[in-house]
Amino acid sequence: MLERNPVLKVTDLSAGYGDIGVLFDVSLTAWEGSVTALFGSNGAGKTTLMSAITGLIRTSTGRIELNDADISDKSAHARSTAGVALVQENKRVFRKRTVHENLILGGYRLKRSERPTSLEAAYERFPILRDKSNAKAGSLSGGQQQMLAIAQALMPGPKVLLLDEPSAGLAPIIVNELLQSIVRMKAEGMAVVLVEQLVGKALSVADHVVALQHGRVVIDADAAEVDDEKLRAAYLGARDDSAV
Repeated sequence: MLERNPVLKVTDLSAGYGDIGVLFDVSLTAWEGSVTALFGSNGAGKTTLMSAITGLIRTSTGRIELNDADISDKSAHARSTAGVALVQENKRVFRKRTVHENLILGGYRLKRSERPTSLEAAYERFPILRDKSNAKAGSLSGGQQQMLAIAQALMPGPKVLLLDEPSAGLAPIIVNELLQSIVRMKAEGMAVVLVEQLVGKALSVADHVVALQHGRVVIDADAAEVDDEKLRAAYLGARDDSAV
């Protein structure tokens, strides 16, 4: 990987639920203008790691840094304000609100004078949202709702974007559109952590790969060094997505 500035650094993080440990000494880095793809079978700890990074669950050990500032002890709200954004699986949008209202809500921390610029950026990333700006979010297709969820998360200008299974349940053509949007985010300098079961698709946009097995890191390497078939066979049990 080319030398880039690390935006998010997770070091030796352990976490779980109550007395049940899920993650053990996990480390992960996301750099500016790059995608770190996070792989693992169901139950490997991917969503738990995303929740720990965003402060939705407590960690027992380890350190989380955002642009070299320790955010390990900050609340979920404080981490969001600092620049950590998460788009969870199953598209968290306000279904009874219009597309425009959803975007405004996503940028609620922005000054009124800053909102037009962020709105325009959202509509440029996803032109279909401009066409649907007055439609209720609940009337959008699954792919359009996913685009809205991502655009909403990007409204305040986060430093790192965490995407948890963005392709889940979407048609192949929409998956490809989402991947292209991730490529554009990279070009804009965004640091992205991508959890994705479509291994080949994720590797096509990834710069770095981290794979979890039973809550521990088993692969931490540049994407160019990772063989997708061996990755599937050894750790994921994921289906071949070459035809998707």
